Amino acid sequence: LPRLFDRYQQDRWNQHQKVLTTEDAVQRLRPLLGTERSEVFCIIALNSQNVVLAVQPVQKGSLNRTAVFPRLVVEAIVKHHATAVILAHNHPGGDPQPSAADRQLTRRLKKLLNDLDIHVHDHIIIAGPCHFSFAEHGELE
Repeated sequence: LPRLFDRYQQDRWNQHQKVLTTEDAVQRLRPLLGTERSEVFCIIALNSQNVVLAVQPVQKGSLNRTAVFPRLVVEAIVKHHATAVILAHNHPGGDPQPSAADRQLTRRLKKLLNDLDIHVHDHIIIAGPCHFSFAEHGELE
C-alpha cells in the first residue's frame, strides 16, 4: 500500500506541475526520498517557468553516505534540457542538518552549473518528516 501511494503522488505531480516554493519541492521529494533506507541523491529538473521536466534519482549510496559525481549530476540535468534545478538528497538517520561534505558539494555543483547557465534554486535534504533547505538558510548565495 505505501508504494501505491508513492505512485499516486508521483503521477499527481507529473502533469506539468510548477515548483514555486521550497514547500512545493519538499512535497514532491518526500514520497521519493522520505522512506529510503540509504542515501539517494536526485534532481528536480525545471524549465524556465519552473515546470517540472523530470525528477530523477542520480546516485544511491549507503545508510549515511553517497558518493556524488558532478559529471553524472550534470548529465542528468542536461539530458532533460533543464534551465534550472533543485538538488536533493535524504538523510535516513533522521537529522536534516547538512554535513561539511554536503555544503562543499553544493558549492561545487552550484559553480559548475552556473558556468553552464543552469540556475540552482535549492538543495534540499529530506530526513523523514523534517527537511533542510540551503536556499531558506541563505546558503546558496
